[in-house]
Amino acid sequence: MIDYQLDELGWFEFEQLIQTLGKARLGFGIEAWGGRGDWGRDAYYQGKLRYPTNAETEGAFVFQSKFVEGANAAGAKSDKLITTAVRKECTRIQIHLDNGTWDKAPVCYALFTNAPATPGLRNSLSAAIKAVLPSAHCSVHDGHDVCQWLRLSPEIVRSFPQLLSLRDLQELLRQTVHAEVIVRSKGAITLAQSYSRVFVPTNAYYLQQPAQRLRTTIEDTLIHVAAQHLGSFAYSDGRSFRTFFELCQALMISPSIDLSDAWDECLADAEKWLNDRWVIWQDDAVPGCTADFVRTVQEFCPSELQRPAIRQKLQRVINDLLERAGEEKNSDYDEPKGEDELRERADAFETVGKAFKKLSELPLWAKQEQQSLAASANHFACEADMMLVIRTVDG
Repeated sequence: MIDYQLDELGWFEFEQLIQTLGKARLGFGIEAWGGRGDWGRDAYYQGKLRYPTNAETEGAFVFQSKFVEGANAAGAKSDKLITTAVRKECTRIQIHLDNGTWDKAPVCYALFTNAPATPGLRNSLSAAIKAVLPSAHCSVHDGHDVCQWLRLSPEIVRSFPQLLSLRDLQELLRQTVHAEVIVRSKGAITLAQSYSRVFVPTNAYYLQQPAQRLRTTIEDTLIHVAAQHLGSFAYSDGRSFRTFFELCQALMISPSIDLSDAWDECLADAEKWLNDRWVIWQDDAVPGCTADFVRTVQEFCPSELQRPAIRQKLQRVINDLLERAGEEKNSDYDEPKGEDELRERADAFETVGKAFKKLSELPLWAKQEQQSLAASANHFACEADMMLVIRTVDG
């Protein structure tokens, strides 16, 4: 069991965590790249670093993160997922080297994941990376390694509250009960004010019952601060976005959240998905992110979708997705090269098909759009089934 709740982070926040750790442990010169156009570099440095040992090494350093949902849950089997993700990344590395995006191979390539890694898995992942970067030193850091770094940087943990365990929450509740006993004293006011730099309790706050007081603290600190930060990555981290609204619903709190940045990212991703020429089985994330984001907005804040500017952006997003899907229907690809690629294609077609099905079921579209989305979902599902048929015949 790992010390911090890394699985509670989405891929975006895990990427930010690794970038922050890199700056804190290795130096401010570490460049935070990340995002969908990061050239395979979540963080990068050119020069001298005391990594992977305390001795200085000179050259280009590439730091890449791979997040696996629920990797540390009981019974989780994350080896296959992280292996598939690394193989895809290796394909992209080779493309970056071939087309000149990377002018030269790095001297050191570091992979970070929240998933646990046995010695055998570490060797397997390192071997896959060394196949495309034979001259680079390769390091694989799993969730346990990341937690050990975090223990050396407790200030970073406080910047990512999702990492905190039940033990930390119990301590907060213990302090709240203590405040009830001495609520009238001057010392109690000082103690309560130290709970959070962004929450300033009033006299009315102290007159509330303990349960209501805790709810007020959550609403005025956690929900307010979360809404401010979540708006910038609500699209890319759909799990956290939905959890935020479910929490607000459970607490009967009506949050105010600005989704302008999220809509811009959604539109930019859809345009990139249309215009970039990655094969569909190595570029399957955008429809799913779009479906999860739009579905959460429609369910928890439908008034957002009534705004004319938002409707226009949503229309452009759907048009781009449908145009790319239409092009895919008329595309011919070479036969899969082996079992791994066949499975990769089947999984990706299934993922994209499910995303289009989710979109088609939303009550937001004109009849023709709904039919086009449903037809695209059916096409990708058939492509996935075809891959399975090929696999069965070849087997």
